[in-house]
Amino acid sequence: MFSESPNPRRRFRRPLMAALWLFLFTVSTWQLARAQFDSGAVLGNIKDPSGASIGSATVDLTSVARGTKVSRQTDAGGNYEFDSLQPGDYTVSVSAPGFQGSKTDSFRVEVGARQRVDLKLALGTATDTVTVSGAASQLETETSDRGQTIQGQEAVTLPLNGRSYADLAQLVPGVRRSLIATVASTPPRDASYDVNGLTSMDNNFTLDGIDNNAYQEANQGYSNEAVIPSPDALQEFKVQTDNYSAEYGRAGGAIVNATTRSGTNAFHGGAYDYFRNTVLNAFGPFYGTGIKPTLVQNQFGGTFGGPIRRDRLFFFVDYEGLRSVSHALTTATLPTAAELTGLFTVDGTASGTPIPIKNPYTGVIYSNGQVPLTDPNIDPVALAAFKLLPTPNIAGASLTAANYQYLPASPTVDNKGDVRVDYIRNDRQNGFARYSQRSVSYFQPPPFPGAAGGNSNGTLYARTWQGVAGYNWAVTTNSVLELRYGQTFTESGKSPVFLGAPNFLAGIPNVPTDPAYTGGLNAQAVSGFTQFGEQGTNPQYNNPMQINPRVNYTWVRGRHSLKVGYEFGWLSQIISDFHPKFGQDTYSGAFSSAGSSTTAQAANLADFLFGARSNYQLNAFNVVDYLRYWHMGYLQDDWKPLPSLTLNLGLRYEFMSPNYEKNNKFYNFDPTGDRLLAAGSGTDVNSTAPGNVYNLHYVGGSGLYSRGLVNPVHTNVAPRVGFAYQATPKTALRGGYGISYAYLFRFGGEGLLAYNGPNNYDATLPNNQTPSQGLCTSLTQDPTTCFRRTQDGYQTNFAGPTNFSTIKAQTRYTPANFKPAYVQAYHLSVQQELPFQSTLEVAYVGNHTVHIPALEDFNQARTCLATEIPTATPGQCTTSLLNRRPIANFTDILTESNAGFLVYNSLQTKLQRRFRNGLFLINSFTWSRGIDLTSADLETQNGDTAVTNIRNTASDRGPSGYNQPLNNTTSVIADLPFGRDHRFGASAPGWQQELLGGWQLTAINVVTSGVPINLAYTASSNQVVSTTSAAYAIRPNLTGSPNAVYGHTLVKTNSALNGYLVAGSGTTPPPGVSIPSPTQLFGSAGRNDLRGPSFGQFDLAAHKQFTLPGDRFTAEFRIEAFNVLNATNYISPTSNVGSVNSTTGSPTYSASFGSFTGSTSVYPSRQVQLVLRVSF
Repeated sequence: MFSESPNPRRRFRRPLMAALWLFLFTVSTWQLARAQFDSGAVLGNIKDPSGASIGSATVDLTSVARGTKVSRQTDAGGNYEFDSLQPGDYTVSVSAPGFQGSKTDSFRVEVGARQRVDLKLALGTATDTVTVSGAASQLETETSDRGQTIQGQEAVTLPLNGRSYADLAQLVPGVRRSLIATVASTPPRDASYDVNGLTSMDNNFTLDGIDNNAYQEANQGYSNEAVIPSPDALQEFKVQTDNYSAEYGRAGGAIVNATTRSGTNAFHGGAYDYFRNTVLNAFGPFYGTGIKPTLVQNQFGGTFGGPIRRDRLFFFVDYEGLRSVSHALTTATLPTAAELTGLFTVDGTASGTPIPIKNPYTGVIYSNGQVPLTDPNIDPVALAAFKLLPTPNIAGASLTAANYQYLPASPTVDNKGDVRVDYIRNDRQNGFARYSQRSVSYFQPPPFPGAAGGNSNGTLYARTWQGVAGYNWAVTTNSVLELRYGQTFTESGKSPVFLGAPNFLAGIPNVPTDPAYTGGLNAQAVSGFTQFGEQGTNPQYNNPMQINPRVNYTWVRGRHSLKVGYEFGWLSQIISDFHPKFGQDTYSGAFSSAGSSTTAQAANLADFLFGARSNYQLNAFNVVDYLRYWHMGYLQDDWKPLPSLTLNLGLRYEFMSPNYEKNNKFYNFDPTGDRLLAAGSGTDVNSTAPGNVYNLHYVGGSGLYSRGLVNPVHTNVAPRVGFAYQATPKTALRGGYGISYAYLFRFGGEGLLAYNGPNNYDATLPNNQTPSQGLCTSLTQDPTTCFRRTQDGYQTNFAGPTNFSTIKAQTRYTPANFKPAYVQAYHLSVQQELPFQSTLEVAYVGNHTVHIPALEDFNQARTCLATEIPTATPGQCTTSLLNRRPIANFTDILTESNAGFLVYNSLQTKLQRRFRNGLFLINSFTWSRGIDLTSADLETQNGDTAVTNIRNTASDRGPSGYNQPLNNTTSVIADLPFGRDHRFGASAPGWQQELLGGWQLTAINVVTSGVPINLAYTASSNQVVSTTSAAYAIRPNLTGSPNAVYGHTLVKTNSALNGYLVAGSGTTPPPGVSIPSPTQLFGSAGRNDLRGPSFGQFDLAAHKQFTLPGDRFTAEFRIEAFNVLNATNYISPTSNVGSVNSTTGSPTYSASFGSFTGSTSVYPSRQVQLVLRVSF
């Protein structure tokens, strides 16, 4: 794999080793302690029988797992508080002169929770002790934040497809699993959830109190987390979705706060294997080739922990591996056998009615549809590709539909593990250090085999290392000082299938030949067909390193629990994500059409055969080093002015620097002077030479603006206000309002200011070159003055600085006053304690967010005028795209704007029973509506887009791409009540207890509304208003009710389900839909007007536990069935209604419109997993 430096891991290891030496020095002197960042608190009030407070009572808090004890004295008001507690099980005991002692049963302290335990002492002697059951309150009476804590054991026990702990976030109201976390994305992106209407990038992940976010512009690690711990490695995690403490920031959605396990005074461990085989799985709705899609998978690992020195020093280690090979059905649209011989007919067969084709260079019309492959104008690259393309294998497929199916292998190899050491010196000092490592690789095959293919991610890889150290010092009985240091380094990227293979284009002038990023066929995009050649955005890599020290200070003053803290962050990203390095050609039928009798599909493919590309691109190989840092601080006051009322008051300040580049390789657009700005100092350029037109100004200086070309924002103040009022002993009212800022968004290469000329740009030929200009005869000839075919290669230094021109290269622009997303979140809830140790919460939750990043073309052209549409060729426009733009001498100016917004309102409910007496239950329900402008760039699905129409942004306002109004998730863990210590069979013979006892059922049931569907069509390439690399989804006209578009008859084939939306045919549009005229271009259909089918899935697992001889070891066998009822859940159909011929202007309506095709259009059918676990 190509890399920026010989050993980039040194960037991680040197500062990490320094941090670890500092950690060891601290241990040897003061000793470490666990920090508040990932801990909880226990607080309460001690009263006498009359209700009067008891001051100076002694309160002891004891850890069940370790046996350690901490003591506090109540104040004059009878109040006590223990802060910075490791999540786990505890007991509280109280003693006071003249009163009987009192002790609680075991209760749980969760991460981030403030657990209230009030006790009333009876008169008597201190030698008498009363044990109180249920003293820990089930209501949340001390905090106003909303969320849910999931215990590590629950994460291990519940059925998890893939064993990603973050998947349990869907147990929380307001959380929607993003489609990029499902089969709709290959591979799925871990930990991708849309919370309260915001994108999956608006969440903030912490692990053991330090930053655990995956900072990758293109996220080739395929996770929003840097380190992905196994469920077996977790103590617990909490998902906070609203009005969290001022301690937490850098997020508009959720705070996901996870804690790893640590050792105890007893040795504990185990090993496990989760096994899947094709035989155990259902076939699925598409029979395809008749061979069941293959899945063979082993997920295995183990844990081991215990004491190094009893009561003082503990260790915990874990490892998990994954070996998986799947074969999922893919479909493609390829040339027919007749077309591969150069014969074009209306049905694609050798006996069909011929389609006339025009030779774009000689003007000869082949009225019999047969293009002679011996013609000297035929592109030899296209001929070579034709010989290697497979022929269609889906019988009866229409000419414009998917006609090839394939079951390629997709192997995955994953290895990850953690080592953790904890130390307790005394009741005031304790601590830990952790090291984590992961290496994963996925192979994503192309949709069809052969050297003419390769359009896939190929090999995706991510390798992550993380080190953490912490220190905590209980300065007094009422105050704690806490420190943390974390560092994370990741290498991630992808490489194409045929990297380094023989080059198809060898010998063609100026085509890249470096095997480090070339091989096979480069990207050949023919409209109406699955792309030939390698993926245009491959290869690439992104290697981030982050450093994150933090400090907290907590003290209790009367009825105030106060916290103040500071966080620093530093981020470096080495990026090579600039494309196409190997070149990319596009063919849109603009030159081979012989008139209205020539179909768009035939003209497109004929253009490819002749090498008549409508557009071509090339990017030089470049590497940049992005830098960024932040300073953040907060003050939090949890004040109890009344015994029944807690006010959570916080103020947070955040400064996040703009991105800048280590060597000042930053360029931006200046709208005041219509020129480029360059970071740092240099010599200005104002070139007007043909083919080399640009104006560049160096801003000078070394400040943040001078380096980042965006003004730093120093005014990000975030107040948080909330209350928790205990109206009755069993009823609590809670509410809150808070402001947050979201900084992390990913636009890939579209958002990089380092991706601008003159040295790093996607050299793109404008769409106004035609063969009538004459063929280029020299490699130095300006490509805008002649027509250069595929077989003619590229102009010398086409992508170099000497040929840079803002006329032919896209400019990336971030406005100088760009701001982070500004989130106002609010909620009002009622929480009621119910019988059977359960609670019900009903809440209104909303947020209003502005300044959400959105993409737009600042230089978007006007539409063609009626007078510019030729009567003979209505697919063209007499005024070129370049000359219709408002800013001269510039093509696309792809802009990161603050145009986005979100209005979200919801009703959220949660019924919960914590695990008691063998039963656990959470039912989360959300009824919501979200309205926004665009989806996130790397989270667009179902035809939606991240690009807005800058000339009419109001037309893009509509239901959010993440808006699934109804969402209900139920999770259950139930021990069957037979056997030892159970209701039935406690005294049964041993063999009966062994056979019938130890059974447990676990289940997760999810029901949601369908996903939104955005209608779109492909306009004539001569009449578009922008050609940005992030494409705008142009919608058609909706001439009637959206309901008219839905089909009433579904037709099932081996590879598709047709008819969900009614497809058009040829020039006949679907009912209620039409393609607009070129002067209109943007249709009347609203964004996300339609909706896919609803979703319902029931996952069920049966567990049987056995006690092995000696009672020290236990074994557990499980059978887990995901989608046990084998429900067929389709996601969304093809939503592109058709395309417009770039010459004739005739529409061709797609037969695939409204069809579900391939494995990415349907959720998996039933999958069964066998599990064996052994523990001690």
